[in-house]
Amino acid sequence: MKTAVGIFGILLILSGVVWFFQGIGVLPGSFMTGQTFWAVAGFLTVVAGVALVRRRRHLRRFDPPPVPGHQIGECATNIGTDDPAGHHLSPPEASPTRSAIPGQ
Repeated sequence: MKTAVGIFGILLILSGVVWFFQGIGVLPGSFMTGQTFWAVAGFLTVVAGVALVRRRRHLRRFDPPPVPGHQIGECATNIGTDDPAGHHLSPPEASPTRSAIPGQ
């Protein structure tokens, strides 16, 4: 997923640069040449691509390390079911509650 986001961000940057330079007239030979709309659209596309690439790098840097002995898919939803090893996992017993009204 992170690789796909990075590749998509780079593609946005590259196409945005092309659109920007066509819009300001540096890259001639297209209906986009000299059109202000394409210069603005290219700039915004570059900004979006940079944001995606930075977001990807930020998420990658803060990935939590794997927990030793933890299996993927192991979660609290297994409570009350038999696990593959044949053990029965029962839910914790409910604790007795005390009434908020004295004498009841």
